[in-house]
Amino acid sequence: MIFILTTCKNTAEAKRIATMFLRLRLVACAKWWPIQSSYWWKEKLVAGREVMLLLEARKTHWGKIRAAIQRIHSYEIPMIVALERSQIDPTYHRWLHNVTS
Repeated sequence: MIFILTTCKNTAEAKRIATMFLRLRLVACAKWWPIQSSYWWKEKLVAGREVMLLLEARKTHWGKIRAAIQRIHSYEIPMIVALERSQIDPTYHRWLHNVTS
């Protein structure tokens, strides 16, 4: 199991991406919340609001999910990070595998 994080320009984009992956059964769960970000972009320091999207998926789906985010994301260079689990409740792990294809 992995957690995949990406930042989105707004809630609508986060919901659109999450719903697509849920319908494809590539993720078991998606969560999003508003954040404040500061970062360098094209030689300027930028600050603003974004939405963090967390996707819970099988490790074997990483490549498909990463490629799809790169294709459909509104950002020129979206943040796409996968975090592997170090420990997971066995019951939750079975559920995740049962609901994803």
